[in-house]
Amino acid sequence: MKITETQLKKIIKEIVQVPKPHKVEEEVTEEMLEDMISVLPLWEIGEFDQVEALIQDVHPMGRTQLHNLMNAAEEMKNYGQINDNVPEFATDYFHKKFVDEWEEIQEMKTTRRQLRKIIKESIHSQLDGELTNLVFLAAQEVDREYGEITVQDVVDEIKRMDSEGQIYYDDPRFQDYFVSLARELTYEDVIDRMQELTRMGELNDDLEDFYSMRK
Repeated sequence: MKITETQLKKIIKEIVQVPKPHKVEEEVTEEMLEDMISVLPLWEIGEFDQVEALIQDVHPMGRTQLHNLMNAAEEMKNYGQINDNVPEFATDYFHKKFVDEWEEIQEMKTTRRQLRKIIKESIHSQLDGELTNLVFLAAQEVDREYGEITVQDVVDEIKRMDSEGQIYYDDPRFQDYFVSLARELTYEDVIDRMQELTRMGELNDDLEDFYSMRK
């Protein structure tokens, strides 16, 4: 029986089954995703071949899977978008790394800024109170010397105390700053603080710019 060429090809084809190419995907792990995050800067500038070589050297995955995961990481980082071509585990991991942690960092920065503001306001409040105490101390010196208190005499007394190095602040860290604030006190500033001392019951506001110690 003679076998034709067509029949021969059919027989050979049935004997030798050529496997069809199939898609092989590696199991996605945290280590794999961390490695991808570490090379993401290279991916973002278009170094795709270099990223493929680096990742496939430690994770034997296919090119399609690699590209899908890298694209998902990039989209989540830059736009907060979800890529449907990757497992939910990868999406959740990228979201945690790029969105949740970013929000936590921003919240932490805000908290630190608020804390610095509170500390700054607290220090300035203390300094402000000490400036009022300085005005009161100067007013006491003026009263002892002249028996009456004028705003100008208090201003001059503060200048004398400064020139003789008699202005002090309890915390040495802020000594120079406190002295500089004292030097900047104007006539109007001293009036404001003497009015405050009057409200506190430490001074009497007699008339115009004259004051006396409250007995």
